[in-house]
Amino acid sequence: MPILRLKPLIKQVWGGFRLWLRKRLRLLSCTRSASEVNKGSVFLSFHRPFGDFVKLGTRGSFYLVWMVAVVLLGVSGLGLLGLLRHWRFLVEDQLRLNQRVGSCVLDLQKKIEQVEFLNATIRKLRVAILASSLRPELVMGYRVALKTAVFSQEAIRIQWEVLGWKWRVAASGDQVSGFPGFPWVRDPPDIVGEQSLRLTVHPRFRLGVHHAPRVAAAELYLEESEWKARWVSPECVYESVRTNFF
Repeated sequence: MPILRLKPLIKQVWGGFRLWLRKRLRLLSCTRSASEVNKGSVFLSFHRPFGDFVKLGTRGSFYLVWMVAVVLLGVSGLGLLGLLRHWRFLVEDQLRLNQRVGSCVLDLQKKIEQVEFLNATIRKLRVAILASSLRPELVMGYRVALKTAVFSQEAIRIQWEVLGWKWRVAASGDQVSGFPGFPWVRDPPDIVGEQSLRLTVHPRFRLGVHHAPRVAAAELYLEESEWKARWVSPECVYESVRTNFF
């Protein structure tokens, strides 16, 4: 009778042990499979060098392309800045040469016009002196005015020479040429008095400045009894300016 009572208890204990053993074996099998998977991945990582290295190489190539592009853009930008800086210096140099030639030509034009105006005044005064030879009180006033006009022309001669000296001295590395000497002469006075100035050269003056690689040139010329100024093509006078001879 006691044995019959123990039989269900033994069966229950045996069933619980089997259930525990089954769970334990299942847990062991899962752990083993996980460890095998990990071992396989480690093995693959060590024995497949073209796995992550391929990804790393692709990324490195991408970065290398970007780096080369950035370097090329930087070099191109520096080259462009250098070119713009070079063109800026050329433009500034050309503007300086143009201003120098233009201002000198305009000064010469002003001096020439003053000389021509005084020449016309001297001719009129000489005619007035001849016309009023019978009235000495008027002749004296005309003669004073004549001497004043002649003195003014001599002052212009001095200003002309000073302007030429400044043109040659203030070169600052430029090659200058073409500044004319005073192109008028005065004949000796006659019974009436001093005579007007007489132009002894062709009525065309050309000035040029050369500072490599730029050149500027302009000219004064007489057209229909009027002195005019204009720019001259640098290609036409380049060699002349460079050799200081027009």
